[in-house]
Amino acid sequence: MDENSWLFDILDPKILGEIGPKKVFDISADAIRNKLKNENVEELLKCALCPNMCEFSCPVLRSGGRETISPARKSKLGYLYSRQNLEADELGDNPYYCVSCGACEHNCPMDINVSDLLVPIRERMNYQGVTPEGVLDVKKNLKDTGTIYEEIEDEMKEGEEVGDGKTLYFQSCVARQESPELVNATFNLIEEVDGGVKTLEEEKCCGSPALSLGFEEEFSKLAEEVQEALNDSGAERIVCSCPTCTKTLRETYSDEGYEIEAEILHISEYLAEKLEGIDLELEESMEITYHDPCTLARDLEVTDEPRKVLEEIDNLALEEPYFSEEDTRCCGRGGTLSYVDEELSEEIARERIDHLEEWSGTIVTSCPSCKVSFEEAGKDEVYNLSEIVLRAFE
Repeated sequence: MDENSWLFDILDPKILGEIGPKKVFDISADAIRNKLKNENVEELLKCALCPNMCEFSCPVLRSGGRETISPARKSKLGYLYSRQNLEADELGDNPYYCVSCGACEHNCPMDINVSDLLVPIRERMNYQGVTPEGVLDVKKNLKDTGTIYEEIEDEMKEGEEVGDGKTLYFQSCVARQESPELVNATFNLIEEVDGGVKTLEEEKCCGSPALSLGFEEEFSKLAEEVQEALNDSGAERIVCSCPTCTKTLRETYSDEGYEIEAEILHISEYLAEKLEGIDLELEESMEITYHDPCTLARDLEVTDEPRKVLEEIDNLALEEPYFSEEDTRCCGRGGTLSYVDEELSEEIARERIDHLEEWSGTIVTSCPSCKVSFEEAGKDEVYNLSEIVLRAFE
């Protein structure tokens, strides 16, 4: 017992309360230097001291049921791989079992985002030629079409302009290909609210999928092209349907050295500002529940705006689920999971649908991927925020 007393000192609740969780690692490091010499021990001790709250919140683990795809285990396997204690082919597609929902970081006392940690692992796997087939298909599409798809079938909103064109609508790959009704509703809504709207002559992917999959070269090429197109458009503001596009254009581009001159807004932010004082009413009463997209709620911290918009609509009753705002649960279609396991991605969607339906049979969200994910999982009554607002205008 005496030789292990230092561990009990570290774990003493009174001490933890006094020093805070961030200091635990410093104490751990001192203990390691004094007691143990193995190079892997520090990482193992960090994991041992961690309560692994991420495992309770991870949708991939909750629906997949395999311990090897939990956030902590993916980190451990990635660590062993980075230390060359594990070969790339032994990892398989494990590093891609992530929906980038941020739930791990949201529930981690050390603010660790496992999704971010996995990106360099994927980069190295790509370099070594060990990349899942579904991921290689996305890379090929990004090179050939500038989108995540082999082709974009619906191009009706390319190069359109109404009015002064000061507001540019950035549609997103997913909305253009899989939810054209969302594109039409958002385009018409911006025109209605602003008196003018335009789109790019040739819209390409913002590059976020390339970056998360570890294809840095493809991301850089797309970012350069999108940056040039947006800056040359002369738009004063750029409105996005997709939260990931919003984050990428607003934050990631700047971090990577690509500056966008116009203001970047998610559609919910735009509408919250533009609709103030405008009378909105549905012809028939509707009860809905709102699903917070992970990137919008956790990364961009946009939770009040969509609710403000919905609460302005007469004849619309909004029911709040337990897991909402920053505590939302993923739709299953974020990150890299759907490229390697569509079945598990759909299972995560069904779990979220079951939960939301406890509050209402009609779901409203403000992310194209969430809408498509729920629809592919068999849900009929799913609407984007733009569709509901446009209906209230009409």
